[in-house]
Amino acid sequence: MRRGTLTACLLAAACAKEKVWKARPFRPVRVPVYNKSAACDKADPFPRDGGPCYDRRACLAELEKRGQGRQDASRLAALFRNTSMLVLGDSVNLYRAKRLERAGLQRNCGEGLGRAEAEAKGKGICYHPHNNFVHTWCASEARREKFSRRRDFDVVFWNYGGLHRLHLLPARPITVPGPRGPIQIGTLTTSQEYKEGLETCAKVVSERYPTAKIVYVLTNDVCSQNFAGPYAAAARTWATKQNDPMYDMQMTSVGVQTLRGHERATARLMGHTVLDPQNDGLCACTAKGDGRHYVDTDPRTLGRLADLVVSYRLKPDGRIVFVNR
Repeated sequence: MRRGTLTACLLAAACAKEKVWKARPFRPVRVPVYNKSAACDKADPFPRDGGPCYDRRACLAELEKRGQGRQDASRLAALFRNTSMLVLGDSVNLYRAKRLERAGLQRNCGEGLGRAEAEAKGKGICYHPHNNFVHTWCASEARREKFSRRRDFDVVFWNYGGLHRLHLLPARPITVPGPRGPIQIGTLTTSQEYKEGLETCAKVVSERYPTAKIVYVLTNDVCSQNFAGPYAAAARTWATKQNDPMYDMQMTSVGVQTLRGHERATARLMGHTVLDPQNDGLCACTAKGDGRHYVDTDPRTLGRLADLVVSYRLKPDGRIVFVNR
């Protein structure tokens, strides 16, 4: 056997012993376009410059008007480089985690490893690539252990996926075709059911990570005026249904305020720090046909998270100096 062939075989055998997580590109589910004449009648959480559905310059101008200039995204990975952080939640938090990974943070969950081996992975960011994983994570100890046995995270940054619990009947919840069968978009949930599920999940987070700094990020605002197609029609209808039992859980700013009331109360009860994404009424920063993802504001949100959980100061030349509290 040639030396090169023998080396390749040995390397293959060594790699087979270790379960290696390979990052997969996140492809959000696309709601079908019902009105073909409406170019923006679908969600596009990663809008491109110059597209018909999103004007990034208008977003940046609105942020400047509010005194909320953009965070220097190039500095984010450096701010969190000495931190191990677990990120849980919906697609909004998933995009934030992937932004940090793209900026240079290593993904260190330790899937498939024992607790000691997983915790030896060191600093970095841990998140699940599925945007609705938090619900099964909260409900199943087996799922939590399978995902990551680590208990040593310095920070847990999470939300309960509230946007998945809001409705716009009959447009949402709906089922759309998926590669492995139908995919449910949204869950019909009452205000009380959301409160109870949130409290249960918050207890799990607190008990599983007693030494971590736990930060709960409030549900994003929903800009219903950016909806198109069936979503827009349903939003107009639900605005007039004040006497309906599900009025307070509609996927508009009305429902968001319901969720945030429960989220603030639960965070106070559990001693979690609350982070407000500060995107109320910021319609210029979410795409037409979407109305709920504000990706150009994520660096600023992550910068404010760093201010809460990382002790640092900036030198006059811009360098970061970490300090002990």
